Amino acid sequence: MKHIVLLAILGLATICNAQKLHRHEITIGYYGGYFFDEIPFRVQNLRVNKRIPTITYMYHINKSFNMSVFYGTHDLAGERIRGIDITNKVIGRNTRHCALNGGYILKFKTLNMNFSTGLNYRTGYKGKFLYLYNHGTWVEGYTEYKDYKDLGLSVGVSLQHPIIRRFFGELTMSYIRYFSDFDKNLLMPGYRIGFRF
Repeated sequence: MKHIVLLAILGLATICNAQKLHRHEITIGYYGGYFFDEIPFRVQNLRVNKRIPTITYMYHINKSFNMSVFYGTHDLAGERIRGIDITNKVIGRNTRHCALNGGYILKFKTLNMNFSTGLNYRTGYKGKFLYLYNHGTWVEGYTEYKDYKDLGLSVGVSLQHPIIRRFFGELTMSYIRYFSDFDKNLLMPGYRIGFRF
C-alpha cells in the first residue's frame, strides 16, 4: 500500500502544475554546428548524424543554482574521395561527450539564461586521409586514425524560452577545452527541446 501511495504522490506531483519550482528538466536536441581546431565552422549535417546527439538531465538545487549531466554524440562527415586532392584532410569523425556541469540561472520574465561550467570526457576517433601512392598499375591511399580519450573543461550559456505548459526550447552555446595533443578546442551551438517536472 505504501508503494501505491508513493506512486500516486509522484504522479500527481508530475501532472499537477501547482509547484512553483520544477526541480527536474530533461532536454533532447541537436547540435547546430561544430568548430574544431583545424576546420572552420560548419553547420551540422542531419543526414550524416541521424542519432539524437544530445540528452541532458538537470536538477535545480534552488531558484538560482543547478547541476546537470550531459551526453552528446557527433557523426561528422569529412571530405569525399572523388578524384580531387584531399591530402591531409579529415574524412570522418565520431565523438561521444559526457559532462557533469554546475550552473547559475538568471530569470527575465518568461526567459531563463543559464551559465554553466563543468568537467567533460570524450571518446571516439578521427580519420584523416594522408596521401595517395602510385604503384604503377594501381593507386593506394593511406589514412590515419586517432582515438579520442580525453578530459576537458567547459563553459556554456543557454537561453530557454517557453513553448507550451512545461515544455520549453533552449538555444545553447558550449566551448570545451580538452587536455589532448590534437583537437583541443571545440565550440558547439545547438538547440534542444525540454520538459520540466
